[in-house]
Amino acid sequence: MPRFIAVHPGSFKEEDLAGLAQRRGEMPAGVIWRSTWCAPADGITYCDWDAPDAQAIAGVLESFQVPVESIHEVRYFEPDAGRFTA
Repeated sequence: MPRFIAVHPGSFKEEDLAGLAQRRGEMPAGVIWRSTWCAPADGITYCDWDAPDAQAIAGVLESFQVPVESIHEVRYFEPDAGRFTA
């Protein structure tokens, strides 16, 4: 399944993320929110997703009323394996 990073303006509060995490059951099949990285000093949040395409993630974010600047398809390079693993 393709993997994506969504870039959000602002650094989310822990309680906001916890509230969104409780809504994961509302996501369509095949759309998985894996993790979130907040950069408070930069005012940016990064979310790691699995989904069939970027539009599926954009739809979830819109329905959850979560602002997003961009969504990028990414590949994961495993340094120990010396290759892309996803």
